[in-house]
Formats: sequence, C-alpha cells, structure tokens
Amino acid sequence: MRTIRSLAALGLLAAPATGAAAVELHTGTWAHAWAACKGRDGDERLERERRRLRDAAHEAGERGLRLHAGHGITYANVGELLDLPLLQPHVGLSLAYERHEDTEAGLTSEYTVGLAEIVGGCRLTLLPGFLHAEGNASVGIGRATLDAGGQSDDGDWYGYGLGADIVGTLPIPMLMTLELGLGAGWRVGSSSDHNLGGTAYDIDTEGTYARAFIGATF
Repeated sequence: MRTIRSLAALGLLAAPATGAAAVELHTGTWAHAWAACKGRDGDERLERERRRLRDAAHEAGERGLRLHAGHGITYANVGELLDLPLLQPHVGLSLAYERHEDTEAGLTSEYTVGLAEIVGGCRLTLLPGFLHAEGNASVGIGRATLDAGGQSDDGDWYGYGLGADIVGTLPIPMLMTLELGLGAGWRVGSSSDHNLGGTAYDIDTEGTYARAFIGATF
C-alpha cells in the first residue's frame, strides 16, 4: 500500500521509473467543473482545472510520455481538450510488396514492386494502451519488375501515398510495444526504362490498397 500511495503522490514524476511510456490525465474533476458552470469562461473552479490539465500535459511532453485523457468527456465539452497534445506524431519505416496484372490483346503482363517507405502521421488513442486510430502520409523507393510475353526487366520505382489505420498495441514493459494493424489507403507510383524486346516502357500506377501489418516500437 505504501508503494501505491507514493506513486500517487509522485504523479508524473513516477511514470518513467515504472517503465511507463504513456500517462492518462483524469479529467473527471474538470468535467464536473465544466458541467457546474455550463462551460462559461471566467469560472474560477473551471479555470483552475483547465490550468491543471494544461500543466500536466506540458510536463508529460517534457518527460517524453505519450498523453491520454479520460473520464467525464462528452460531445459537449470535448472541444476544450483539443488544445491538449492528445494526437501523437509518429515516424516509421515500412516495407511493402504490391502486384498488378493486366491482360490486353491476349497478352498478360505482370508488374510487381518491392518498396521501402518513410511513413509519418498522427495517432489518436481510442482505448489507452491498446487501440489507436492513425492517419499517415508516405514517400518510398523500390524496385519494380515488368514481365510480359516471357520477357522481364527491372527498374527503379518511386511513389507516395496517404493512408489510415486501426492499430492494436501490446506493451511489453521495459522492452518494446508490439503493434498489429489493419488499414487502407491510396498510393501513386512510377518506374521507367523497362526494356522488353528493345522497347523501353515507363509504368505509372495509381489506386487504393488494403493492408494488414505487424510492427514494433521501442
């Protein structure tokens, strides 16, 4: 019991020592204050609770902790929390593979791409520590293979895209956080100088995609 009390007293100061990567701000007292004055500016109790949340959010950011918030939040008062840094930016590396097939005049061509992308975006926590929604943008490079009529040739690939994912996370204390996700998006890509039978072909692709992925954050 002494440990629990000491952690409660230390608050955000204790989070890094426990190996926690995120903290959740309890917004219950703020929500009660908001309801009591119907969100009117100038109410002393509401202003005090606003300052408390802003100060805690700032301290969490300084300590490198991800920030969540909960208790008493409704559609009517949630707008006040939008200035808290509840959206966490993220940057990562993605490896992907895509395949296109087309048949024209009885000839089937296959176009495959292996690519690496730099992905950046923002993540919104839906269920603290376990479920998140995120939007992202990506730019990538790779190698593309065009295969048609029994001939094939490789070329450099470049592209970019936009996407959205639902991500489940499983924290492994003091080690990593595993991520499992489902998503969809839109990607544009192109490659050039595929030489088939003495003719050079440039390929442009554009379309939507669906994906399932597994990853880890450290």
